[in-house]
Amino acid sequence: MMNGLKILNMKKFKLNVSITDFAPLFGNLEYLFKGLKETGVDGLEIVLGIKSRWSENYLLNLSKKYNLEINTFHQSMWSGGGLYLDEGMFRLAKKINVKGITIHPLVFRSLNSNATEKYFKKLSLWQKKYGIKLFLENMPSRFGGAFEFLNNFYTFTKDVGDLGEIYKKAQEYGFLITFDSTHFDNYKPHENKEFKEIFSKIGNIHLSSFEGKIEHLPLNKGKFDSKGFFNYLDKNNYKGIITFEIYYPSVISLGYDFKPIKESVEVVRKLGY
Repeated sequence: MMNGLKILNMKKFKLNVSITDFAPLFGNLEYLFKGLKETGVDGLEIVLGIKSRWSENYLLNLSKKYNLEINTFHQSMWSGGGLYLDEGMFRLAKKINVKGITIHPLVFRSLNSNATEKYFKKLSLWQKKYGIKLFLENMPSRFGGAFEFLNNFYTFTKDVGDLGEIYKKAQEYGFLITFDSTHFDNYKPHENKEFKEIFSKIGNIHLSSFEGKIEHLPLNKGKFDSKGFFNYLDKNNYKGIITFEIYYPSVISLGYDFKPIKESVEVVRKLGY
């Protein structure tokens, strides 16, 4: 018991986890809340989908029941894919009192395209209207995991993964940045000049490890330098959100493996954070 109390008192960072409401495909959100509470995370980022988008009271009740704060949303696939830019997610975010919404650049479009400009302008207007902060995420250079086959048909534009370009757009439209460690493809981002230059603009970190093409691993696997990274965050007084984005073994599944989340929490707490 004393060791447990010691680890709890050493907490310097609250740890959140990103969940999609279609994993497990045929399960309900309470299954996820209950299982994640036992992993030791402090809060959640919910990728909005059919099960969550119109479920204000349900989400609030689950958050209270399991004492898991819903800190952020991640825009829905239909919004990020440019199919339907959903203002309702801002209304839902305001009602639930989330801290912000992670957004992606438009799929397969340059950051400087006319379509992307219109998209960012609209999101920026809604950010001001509802007082909900937006976090623009750096993207990967290719699809990974279950979606790797899409690389045969589509390619990402280079600028959506360029931290300098992401920073420029965040500055232009008043966004913060969601820094995704796996998308950046660097085992020691804290030693990278580009990362240091955008650090002050980071409001959310999608944290996971990786090795080669194997992405979004728990922190006890892969080659990501968790110790060096957290030491950097601590030394530089990071006050933003830290969100595990660990899809392991698959985003789309009939069940959800909570063990990698718990193991990742333990890695951070054993580091003294």
